[in-house]
Amino acid sequence: MKFDSPLKKQIKVAPAGVMENPNFRQWFGQSSVVNSDGSPKMIYHGTDEKFDAFKPSDQGIFGKGIYLTSCEEDAMQYCTGEPMKLFASIQRPFITQADYAMGEEYGLEYPAMPMIKALFPDQVDAMVNKILRGDPRLDGTITRVLRELGHDGIQVNWADGLVHYIALRCNQVKSATGNDGSFSMLKASIYE
Repeated sequence: MKFDSPLKKQIKVAPAGVMENPNFRQWFGQSSVVNSDGSPKMIYHGTDEKFDAFKPSDQGIFGKGIYLTSCEEDAMQYCTGEPMKLFASIQRPFITQADYAMGEEYGLEYPAMPMIKALFPDQVDAMVNKILRGDPRLDGTITRVLRELGHDGIQVNWADGLVHYIALRCNQVKSATGNDGSFSMLKASIYE
């Protein structure tokens, strides 16, 4: 499938030596967040907040989680300075397409409809009603079902080539530029 993107493509390589770090290799494992050559892909999060650990958002179009992007310019829309440069260890993502048109039959402009239809094939109308009502429990329902199915994150492929990643746990995301080298699987800190 060919994607045409108005976004400038940037393939960032991992900081020198990161793959030689056994802690990184153990933490990263068989993550699906990789470049075409299999090397760890640097991803981004745009925020002006300063923190040591992510807290998964309580809500989002694709459910609760930590929202990340493959494109630095995309992340810059959410911050006034430089976006955070990160790695994500997402081993078993639910892979979906973003598609606004799929929601049109329900009167929605909602890019997560392909995921809703895949996760809840027998409950689409009920889920659409929750979306229309703004039911705050919807995000938790999506995350619960993903975990029950064995997923630890989501990969959202957009038609323009942009990829969003949503990690479900805070210890799945680590700083690509400020990590102390421990890449702890147990600690939430992006720097450890």
